[in-house]
Amino acid sequence: MPTTTKNSNPSSDVNSDGGGGPDDGPETKRIRSMPHDVVVVVGGVEFPCYRLALSFASDYLDNMLSLPMRENETNRIEFPDKCPEEWKLFYRFIDPEKIGQAVLDAEIDEDNAIVLTPWFHEFSMGRHLDQCDEVLGRKTMELSHWENGEDIVDLDNFYCAVSSDESFWKVEKSQCQSCENERKSCFKEMIDLLQFSHKYDLQKTQQSAELALSHLIDILEHTSDLFDMPTIKAMVQLCLPIEKNRHGDFIPISSKAHRLWHNCFAGVLEPHREHLAAETINSNELAPLLLHAHLLREMNTQKASILKKSGKSLVRSWLDISKR
Repeated sequence: MPTTTKNSNPSSDVNSDGGGGPDDGPETKRIRSMPHDVVVVVGGVEFPCYRLALSFASDYLDNMLSLPMRENETNRIEFPDKCPEEWKLFYRFIDPEKIGQAVLDAEIDEDNAIVLTPWFHEFSMGRHLDQCDEVLGRKTMELSHWENGEDIVDLDNFYCAVSSDESFWKVEKSQCQSCENERKSCFKEMIDLLQFSHKYDLQKTQQSAELALSHLIDILEHTSDLFDMPTIKAMVQLCLPIEKNRHGDFIPISSKAHRLWHNCFAGVLEPHREHLAAETINSNELAPLLLHAHLLREMNTQKASILKKSGKSLVRSWLDISKR
């Protein structure tokens, strides 16, 4: 029959490394019946961990600890270029219920999704990566100031349900300098999230950012100042390399860049497809220049259309007054 030491407190589990107790983080939590059996070294800092927790969390880590690899033989995993504080945050999301520990208290939110995404992506933790995508997709939606966006519960339905709030993007510098600063800040963060989503395959974040940009291109008479050359180069870079399909049209080689290309670059290279090779566009600064020129033409076309509509409206008003 098992016996326990008199006056022992089952809730205070003091470890040899100084950890323990109910308030300790997962990096120091120890199961009494199972000693730590692997050390993870992050940026030179050692963290005693459990093989079982790591293996359940990630096939990547499971392979590392089961196949004939150095990590399996030495019981030591090293990430010399990563941040120890980020590892602490990441380790909280390795579900302790898998091995009978307390309920997971970690939550993915806007404050930590950017930090956690590279970890979940590297370790092929798809469910957690999807949660980051959901959070960042909603953040992108908010940055783009969608009309009625706060009423969209399901992000999948959002894409065809709302359009951007043009009044936010049409603000003039003379009207409100703080509004103008917020406008530019939101746009820059959207571009950053677009690049981030392409790098880590965040499809919802990517789609919301691309649709936002498409709407902003539709009102270039008010937003042309946002699409400066560094921004255009960043957008173009996400679509390269390109190739010609069997119809002679330029398309991105990567399928995940097709939507951005269609929404923002459609028709830009069409006049040049007979005398330009894909290799030429891929190897120089020509594409950003062509897109910049295209956006300027679009802006002038939109302005001309607005002036035309305004003129017709004035004529109708004058005719209505004359008939009275």
